[in-house]
Amino acid sequence: MRKFYFLLVSMVLLNAGINAQVIITGAAPAIANGITYTSLTNASGAFAAINLVSSWSGKNIVLTINGNITTESGTNALNQPGTSSWTTLTINPSGIRTISGTVAASLISLNGADNVTINGLNTGGNTLTIANLSNSAIAGTSTLKFIGDATNNTVTNCTILGSSTATLYADGGTIFFSTGSTTGNDGNTISNCNIGAAGVNLPLKGIYGKGSTASTAIGNSGIIITNNNIYDYFNAVEHSVGIFTDGGCNSWSITNNKFYQTAGRAWTGGISYQHSAIWITNSLATSGAQLFTITGNIIGYATNTQTGTYTVSGPLGKFIGIYYYGITGLTSTISGNTISAVSVTGITTVSDPFTAIFIGWGAVTSNSNIIGSQSTTGSINVSTTSGSAGFIVGIYNAGADNWTSNSNTIGGITANNSSTGNLQIYCLRAWMGATLTWTCNNNIIGGTVPNSIQNTTAGFPSRVAGITNDNSIMTATANIVRNLTANGGVEGISNLSDATISSNTISNLTLQSTASSFLSAIISSVGAVSIFSNSINSLITTGVSGMCLGVYVANGTSADVYSNIINTITSQSGAYGIYIQTGTTVNVYSNTVNTISNSGVSSVTGMQLIGVPGTIINAYSNTINNLTTSGSG
Repeated sequence: MRKFYFLLVSMVLLNAGINAQVIITGAAPAIANGITYTSLTNASGAFAAINLVSSWSGKNIVLTINGNITTESGTNALNQPGTSSWTTLTINPSGIRTISGTVAASLISLNGADNVTINGLNTGGNTLTIANLSNSAIAGTSTLKFIGDATNNTVTNCTILGSSTATLYADGGTIFFSTGSTTGNDGNTISNCNIGAAGVNLPLKGIYGKGSTASTAIGNSGIIITNNNIYDYFNAVEHSVGIFTDGGCNSWSITNNKFYQTAGRAWTGGISYQHSAIWITNSLATSGAQLFTITGNIIGYATNTQTGTYTVSGPLGKFIGIYYYGITGLTSTISGNTISAVSVTGITTVSDPFTAIFIGWGAVTSNSNIIGSQSTTGSINVSTTSGSAGFIVGIYNAGADNWTSNSNTIGGITANNSSTGNLQIYCLRAWMGATLTWTCNNNIIGGTVPNSIQNTTAGFPSRVAGITNDNSIMTATANIVRNLTANGGVEGISNLSDATISSNTISNLTLQSTASSFLSAIISSVGAVSIFSNSINSLITTGVSGMCLGVYVANGTSADVYSNIINTITSQSGAYGIYIQTGTTVNVYSNTVNTISNSGVSSVTGMQLIGVPGTIINAYSNTINNLTTSGSG
């Protein structure tokens, strides 16, 4: 049989005032049998005793927590032995156990310690809670810290609570991945844990990563954060976040976590504060954010079973579910996440009160995310009272790398500005460089119910836009855009660059306006564009001043508009199946336009072709049916 070395550290603390016992036995040359310990981290605690042994080679150490420890001081970290390390070191509870203290520093630190497992088990009546009750803003305040190249450690099945109010870029958080010296704190895993507040004081950051930035090798990489409940992180007068990484963090995997607030949260500060579930930033160095995997997370609701609503309010705050600002380098993945059941209210002057996913820099693939709901209205609710312009976005890329965003679903968004400012909803929006590419295929914008995405703000330019390309080279194919409603303007697909817009289905767009505005299923204003094989159905304007257009080419270097089918346009103020305003060379052919009606005083036109001097317009083989008007124009 293989010879197996086993060290059992038994920890007993029955009640306050009764001494706990930590009896160390086994092959421990520097530690005598029968010595009693009453803590992990205190001056005479188990960590200090373990740190005295220079060699634990080949040992499998087990610390069993048999009683509650309420006076941890955080004085001693668990260090890596100087000569050689243990094979494994495991900390388990026996019974329902708590390790706690009130420390304006780290409560439990792994300082270069490797292959440590803290397992709360959650089976057989065994649980483990680790809590730092301090709500200090002093840098370094945390419940659990990894530092000094602590690698390949696992914390699982635990409840980890903290109340650190260390500001966004200051060291600290409930769990803190700090700096390394040679390899970084790599390959650590946090799984199946409840990560929340220690009592009524909420932490500003749930998990914080701030690695060394001298090189990618020294940064914190290979961190896995999976299947956790991360909840009740908030600060009324500061930025706050569930998971935040600063410089020196790369190749993290953040998967299948649930982020929620069990009660409503309110900002009270005097400047604009960002609140996010996941917030990734970089150091503008090679060690900066890249190769992140952010998938399968659920952001929203008031519980981990997806009931209730994640509610934030206040005059100057903003909600960004996932914020990614990486470096140009290896591609990160932000896919398969759900952001639903979120309410943001009471905003007064913030221009961007809600963004589900924001990409500010770095190569990113963002596929198959779910924003809001496809079956109900109001899953995302945003209300403002601002006199300034504002916007709400489902997924927004303002970076400097190519972007792929396929198979996302966005719906169930209701927004309103009850003051004088305008408010715009952009469901998918790209605002990248002019030479960059955006691949935007197979997305579903708008749910199955009427008014799925609705902007009730009065007047133009308060609008809803399904897919918006502001600058890049776009390919938009096989998308579904449906059930969009606004008072100021509605755009199914909007383009301001070279683009291929094909095989999309756009239906049930409604403009409710008494002011000058327009609805367009597809609008392109700049660049060379091909618009073909799209299906456009049921466009309606109900106000006396709203134009209604199926395909609208305002200008550009060239345009090919062909094989589109446009059905049922109803308007009181100008109805157009295809409207070509200007361009260098425009080819319009093999399109079918059916059933355009106007009940107002303006014209009804299947195809309107307007060319400035020098414009070449070729129109042939188009079919136009059923143009009707009941007005006097």
